[in-house]
Amino acid sequence: MNIGIFAKIFEPRPINELFASVAAAGYASVQFNLTCVGLPVLPDEPVPESVLAEIAAASRRHGIAIPAISGTFNMIHPDREVVAAGIRGLHRLGNVCRRLEIPVITLCTGTRSLESMWHEHPDNGTDAAWQDLVAAMRQALDATAGDVGLAIEPEPANVVHSAPAARRLCDEIGDRRLGVTLDAANLIHGHSAADDRAIFDEAFALLSDRIFLAHAKDRMADGTVCPAGRGVVDFPYFVERLRAVAYSGALIAHGFDDTEAAPTADYLKRVLHIHGPTHA
Repeated sequence: MNIGIFAKIFEPRPINELFASVAAAGYASVQFNLTCVGLPVLPDEPVPESVLAEIAAASRRHGIAIPAISGTFNMIHPDREVVAAGIRGLHRLGNVCRRLEIPVITLCTGTRSLESMWHEHPDNGTDAAWQDLVAAMRQALDATAGDVGLAIEPEPANVVHSAPAARRLCDEIGDRRLGVTLDAANLIHGHSAADDRAIFDEAFALLSDRIFLAHAKDRMADGTVCPAGRGVVDFPYFVERLRAVAYSGALIAHGFDDTEAAPTADYLKRVLHIHGPTHA
């Protein structure tokens, strides 16, 4: 297991400097986002080969792996053209993944909210919302056909809001290219350590065969997001459960600005018992 970070945590800078900053802060990998090169999360047109070459060169130069790239859009937006545009963008992003050998695109499962895909809506729990999600996910898998995996993230405000819902979707879709991103802070309720550990236990019992990526985001008891190690998430236990299911991928830190990048890397290294630079 290695520690990584969201690329867009860092203030805008040339791509080589971005990867240099990731390495200097102590990370071995990055969850990339096309906004870092001035493009939409889901590209409107094919990404220029010169841009892809620059990303690949910076990744090699600084020894930073790219295990995942963000591809989030509202998969159950009431306006079906919004969903259709997202699917078209995913097709282009799948081509980016194949060129850069990125194995996973991360997704959210969406909301009926028109304000934000991170806002809850009372219609998220309806059968119609679920069926729209299933249809969109099948289209997403078709659009990214090949070896690229799609990782949904259980989000409190989205249709897939829990580990059981994620398991249900994986089973209903039936495609092994559909997996999950487990975000520790999104899973727990924060009411008690015992309750949170039970939630982790359930998540790993249900999803151990579908964990494509893990996130290290923390939060305070009131829900405020904070750097890992500053809040209520029991990261030693979360990492213990990841190891128990033989997860050997990246643990991606986010939920802070770049001034907290190095201290967060230091904390996660202690949790993972990593000594020295993780990118060496």
